Amino acid sequence: MVQNPTNAIIHLAHDSGVVTLWSPNVNEPLVKMLCHRSGVKSIAINQTGNYMATSGQDHLLNIWDLRTYKQLKSIKLSAGASSLSFSQKNLLAAALRNEVVLFKNDILQATDDDESDNDEEQIVELFNEKDYYLRHRLTNASIKNVQFCPYEDVLGIGHGNGMTSILVPGSGEANFDALESNPFESKNQRRQWEVKALLEKIQPELISLDPLKLRQIDQKSLKEKLEERNKKLVSF
Repeated sequence: MVQNPTNAIIHLAHDSGVVTLWSPNVNEPLVKMLCHRSGVKSIAINQTGNYMATSGQDHLLNIWDLRTYKQLKSIKLSAGASSLSFSQKNLLAAALRNEVVLFKNDILQATDDDESDNDEEQIVELFNEKDYYLRHRLTNASIKNVQFCPYEDVLGIGHGNGMTSILVPGSGEANFDALESNPFESKNQRRQWEVKALLEKIQPELISLDPLKLRQIDQKSLKEKLEERNKKLVSF
């Protein structure tokens, strides 16, 4: 289960290969996506909320565009990735048994410009080390989870023997907005931010697939208000 950082929609993986999208104000899933022909093992969503990576028991790593719900790429791995994680610079880390494989950010851009109408999966066999950005192998340890550290070029790896961290150059965001997320904030600043976040918290009913819906004007209500005002003016 993963939350989309842009619109707060929950993505839930199922053993049937389906990924469902949930909102708090709807009893049924908003979207059902058939991502794999076998069970889904892991899901990851990038910082912009536009791309989703899924790994299945069929040893496939699929990249999806959440704006159109279309598959951009399907990559054949040596094993099903037990954990996936996107960095702030769109590097993708995949845990394969006792090995972590990192893909460059062009994994999201390679087929974006493909305007063909062919919906067949594009299977890419990766046996050459040049296809990877980095590879890190652990000895006598099965990897359970991988996660990038924000604003740092560090990848945390959780395994059966504990936790390991490795350096991944270019994975973290170098510049940060102190008003949005300040990694060097003090206790007083964190307390003020929590109070501000609670005051600006929106209602669960406003969570939807389109994060820009909050900016839109309710034209129907505005038109009704204008009509009521005109009737009052006429009555006087």
